[in-house]
Amino acid sequence: MKLINMQSTAIYLDYAAASPICTDVLDSYCSDLKEIYANPASSHSAGHKALTMIEEARLILAQVFRSNPSDLIFTSGGTESINLALKGLSEAYTRLPRKIFITAGEHEATRKIAASIKYDLSEISLDPASCTVDRQALLDAVEGQKPGIISLILVSNETGAITPIADIIALIRKLSPRTKIHLDAVQAAGKIPLNFTSLDCDLMSISGHKFGSPKGIGLLIKKPKTLLKPIILGGGQQSGFRSGTENAPLVRALAKAAELADADIEDNYRKCKDLRERFISKLSELTDEFRIVSPANGVPQILLLTFPRLRGETLVNAVSNRGVYISHGSACSSLSREGNTTLRNLGLTDQEVLGTVRISFSKILSSENVINAAQIIGTEYLRWRL
Repeated sequence: MKLINMQSTAIYLDYAAASPICTDVLDSYCSDLKEIYANPASSHSAGHKALTMIEEARLILAQVFRSNPSDLIFTSGGTESINLALKGLSEAYTRLPRKIFITAGEHEATRKIAASIKYDLSEISLDPASCTVDRQALLDAVEGQKPGIISLILVSNETGAITPIADIIALIRKLSPRTKIHLDAVQAAGKIPLNFTSLDCDLMSISGHKFGSPKGIGLLIKKPKTLLKPIILGGGQQSGFRSGTENAPLVRALAKAAELADADIEDNYRKCKDLRERFISKLSELTDEFRIVSPANGVPQILLLTFPRLRGETLVNAVSNRGVYISHGSACSSLSREGNTTLRNLGLTDQEVLGTVRISFSKILSSENVINAAQIIGTEYLRWRL
């Protein structure tokens, strides 16, 4: 898997926000855009060719994520997938208890759609030690209230923490068999292996631009018998779950990126773990005035740090001016860090929340890249700290 190299003019360390397109994906995508332009619903041979491309992509994606090809719903990305999952479930199952549980570590898309549907919303706290959901608090709440819907994040977009989801879902199934479970796997795809069937969730959301596809394409995977009311109505494409003319080249680009990322998962994991260790080691040589918020057993691609004597946005801007691109935490919450629920629930103080930055790695980085980046980040911190 070869991504477009961003390092010629800058050191890009924001892969959790968006990954560059894989070069192989880009080449085939551009070629497909020229050749496959017909509507897949058209009855002529050009339309059949576009439809065949989509169905072949379905087979690849089903193999990567261990699901049924017919249960893949193509969306515009993670946000739409999450919206369709939670709103679609809430409107399809009218006899479920009108209660929805989410964790304090959920993505803003989950948080906002969960608050908007006509369900009583409960937020389960996080365990500061693991940075994942407080398992006992969740199970106690499930046993006591039997919610209609639960949404859980598999890999935190803030800290990289991995929720032990298989064990938790198994226990939820015993305590409340009717509860529908949605899994946000947006940050997990391409970083850890995903097996939709064995996870036993009802729905799982994925976004392509996290692992090398173009932006604007994602997936919602559902169990065969799970009901779902569409939120986009129209011509009835995708069995009516998501109307709109499918973009065959974009769907194939998603499939190709997913296939390449899946084949590369172990190597990417090992390389990123090494890069992360080198980064921390170099930064520690310059200053000890930072705290690692991310758990040691999280995905190595995501590293959340907090600097006690400098606002994260100040550090992000300072190092950006020197060609190093990091983020002030999750891109979707970076504009409202003062109210960051995830970090506050982990016990960070107001100053620590304001001082967080997220560094995210990819195997295309070199050791020199991350050492140089750590040097610049440490130097700029010492220069601008209060």
